[in-house]
Amino acid sequence: MAGVVVGLVGFAVLLPLVGFEIPSVVLLLAWMRVLGKEAWGLSVVVSVGTVAAFYGVFVVLLEIPLPRLI
Repeated sequence: MAGVVVGLVGFAVLLPLVGFEIPSVVLLLAWMRVLGKEAWGLSVVVSVGTVAAFYGVFVVLLEIPLPRLI
């Protein structure tokens, strides 16, 4: 449980500094590797794919801006 809290706090700190994409991929990757004990390949593919899908839905389809890397 502590790992989840630390991950979310880290995500909240990094989001305004570096944008949506990097902290989201790192958080999902860490959770899949540590909590889910998934293989590296699957973790990378699912993390990047999930963030890309969220980006596509919110930014492209719904035209809702997300914090971006400057």
